[in-house]
Amino acid sequence: MSQRMNRVLWLTAVLLLAITTLIRQQQLLAQSTLSPSGGTAVPCQNGTAVGYPCDRVDLLAFASKMELGATITDSLVANLWGWTDPETEKEYVLLGLPEGTAFVDVSNPLTPTYLGLLPTHFATATLSVFRDMKVYQNHAYIIADAPSQNGMQIFDLTTLRSITTPTTFSETAHYDGLVDGHNIFIHEATGYAYVVRRGAGVCNTGTVMLDLQDPLNPVDAGCYGDGGIASDLQCVLYHGPDADYQGREICAIASDDNVVIADIKHPTTPTLAIRDYLHAERAHSAWFTEDHRYFLTVDMDDEHHHGLNTRVFIWDASDLDNIPQDPVIYTGPTTGSDHNIWIRGDYAYIGNLRAGLRILDLRQIGSGQLSQAAYFDNFAPNDFAGHEQGAWAVYPYFESGVVAISDRTEGLFLVRPLLEQTFLPIVIK
Repeated sequence: MSQRMNRVLWLTAVLLLAITTLIRQQQLLAQSTLSPSGGTAVPCQNGTAVGYPCDRVDLLAFASKMELGATITDSLVANLWGWTDPETEKEYVLLGLPEGTAFVDVSNPLTPTYLGLLPTHFATATLSVFRDMKVYQNHAYIIADAPSQNGMQIFDLTTLRSITTPTTFSETAHYDGLVDGHNIFIHEATGYAYVVRRGAGVCNTGTVMLDLQDPLNPVDAGCYGDGGIASDLQCVLYHGPDADYQGREICAIASDDNVVIADIKHPTTPTLAIRDYLHAERAHSAWFTEDHRYFLTVDMDDEHHHGLNTRVFIWDASDLDNIPQDPVIYTGPTTGSDHNIWIRGDYAYIGNLRAGLRILDLRQIGSGQLSQAAYFDNFAPNDFAGHEQGAWAVYPYFESGVVAISDRTEGLFLVRPLLEQTFLPIVIK
């Protein structure tokens, strides 16, 4: 290669670095005005909100991980979930950090308020960058993907009602029947928790079932292990077209290199189908449409290993004994890795890592078509595949229409999609 060509390539790299640095500086400036004391919403206009690419999603607030209890500047933020107080209707975000779980009052989404941190169970534990939590009967159930953080923390969320200054919380109870857990799903209709695991112990790599009828005293209810290393799942009381399974608890499980449908509590033959697919690398999340006719899955590594754009897999669940071998595939506009998917109403919400929050319109799913309805890209420099930046998880279930995003390196974003089902004014509670 000639010296001239080398110089051109060098200048191109310098220019790209300068552009990336400028974008990042603009974002940091924007974040400083969107801190919990800022109280300024930024509308998405002409495809951007203070440097963040967007479409039909307004930026309401940002809080850095350091403002939310993190103590390590280069630490990674994990999953998040939400809780709405049934008495006050206030909305809260639970955010996973290596140090523990942060609690944030987002009832006024323009000025989120940090309430405090529940530290990890063992103060001397090796900190985990993978923490997950769900809510049942006003209690948070928190796990971490690190054996040194043995067990499941239980925290009474009604404690938050009286908090006026940032507090270091103590767990309400602790369940030590787990070694570790990668993700947790709680089926509120049945009162069962399902913990998928990658560590050692009973039910190694499978799904642990826990009975939460007594919220402070979980009871081991068995193990489901078909399909390989489970990453995440959703269970429903099925009301889809298949009359044979009406009212049964059916689970869609993302098990790394395949997808599983299980009648999970059947005493002898719980597995209904195990399906792989072309270029399967790490099926990581699964969720049913609200009519249970379909379930959608995402694979967080196929983009990286095969040079693909984001893919969302549509599986027909109208005949659970005969799940098709080949799913319909939606291909997105970027190469961002899709980490998790959730469905609310006619829309799917994806934590698409470096491609940010992506929202898909499901109204034409019956004809095999999905379309991008809106997005907010909280990592502007690029949309490349990878796991270390961008939207790790999102929570789209607040009645206010606010969506919370856990940013892998930065903290917490609160945004407002301008979809048909969320054209409501912001109500401060």
